Amino acid sequence: MLSNKLKVKSKNNILIKKNLFKLVNKYTIHYENNSKYHIAYITYLKDRNGKDKLIYSHRTGRAAITTWYDLETTRICEIKDNKIIDDKELIRHNNMSHNLTLFNNDNNIIGYGGVCTSSHTSKNNKGIFYFTFDNYQISNIKLVIPKTISIATNYATSFDSNICVFTYNNKVYAYTRYNQQQGIRRTQLFISDKFDSGFKSKGIVVFNDPTVFTYMQNIYIENDIFIGIFRIYRKKYLNSHTVYDCNTKISYLLAHSFDGINFIIDNENFIPLFSIYDLLSTNYKKNQNKKSFFFSNISPPNMQKNNTIKEYKIRDGGYINIEPEVNSNESEINLQVINNKKNILLNYTINNEGYIHLVFLDENQHTISTKQLFIKDHTNNRLDLPINCKLINIKFKKSKIYQIL
Repeated sequence: MLSNKLKVKSKNNILIKKNLFKLVNKYTIHYENNSKYHIAYITYLKDRNGKDKLIYSHRTGRAAITTWYDLETTRICEIKDNKIIDDKELIRHNNMSHNLTLFNNDNNIIGYGGVCTSSHTSKNNKGIFYFTFDNYQISNIKLVIPKTISIATNYATSFDSNICVFTYNNKVYAYTRYNQQQGIRRTQLFISDKFDSGFKSKGIVVFNDPTVFTYMQNIYIENDIFIGIFRIYRKKYLNSHTVYDCNTKISYLLAHSFDGINFIIDNENFIPLFSIYDLLSTNYKKNQNKKSFFFSNISPPNMQKNNTIKEYKIRDGGYINIEPEVNSNESEINLQVINNKKNILLNYTINNEGYIHLVFLDENQHTISTKQLFIKDHTNNRLDLPINCKLINIKFKKSKIYQIL
């Protein structure tokens, strides 16, 4: 990934490689009667004791095939020794349980849930609710986002599917489902100064491909850019409601953004052994310089004996890398600095006998200074650019560069 304040002028012996997420584990959740259950929206959470938890919506009876809010509960389980243990009910709340999403904020556990509709026997038609948890018990519920967001944009939505919330630059970002019309689903962004009120609509997520519609999302900040993993579909006929019909192509895409609204697609083939019934978790598990993402499988009960959860791992920033096309030769890339950029961030790996060498030049291509990188593996090496730097020459060998930001 390259900063929007840098432009490639030339390159030599360069190979751009799109990387796969690595499947590292499959977990099984067993129920007494597998024919009547399946799981849907899911979120990952590390609790106050450092335990890995998965929180998921749980459907029973007729809800096992069709969304039916009053028959859904929220369950919580723990991942320990590569197994699911201590699976139990967390809460049961009409339509809150459908898409309840939890996340850590300092020492507090905060949750958002609720869909703005009176269909599927929903008793809530006011929007998203805000939860705070004490020892996994709800201590407070209050309205956060109303049905109609603003007169200017007039976005009205069911907020269905998972809700992605995080803080960035002292602001609270909330990404939710936007049901634009029948068969058209997108992602919208709200921003506030605090978790429990004051959210204002900032617009609809758009991609550099207008054929993309989004079903759900996991968006997070990495090295000051927005990284988004979206469950998406493309349709031949937009008047069809279901995303599982024969006119729909379902997949996942990975994209990045510099403003949280406009996303550039990086890869659509990064999840091996992908099933169209796999639903992406919100949040991720962090282990050193790796991130793990979880996918729950919501296959109808007659298609599987047990409910499965897959765990995929990726290096921080390792979604795309620049590497030598011929590994024994030196590679070179020349970048133009745009809009008086003050510094750059490099995410890279230097292998044995490899190197990365940078030259900073002025507009006349005169060398201002140079820099040799010695740390073998770095996810966010920030370098201040010298005054009047307009060009950057990077030469490397037996190395990989993941991000230049």
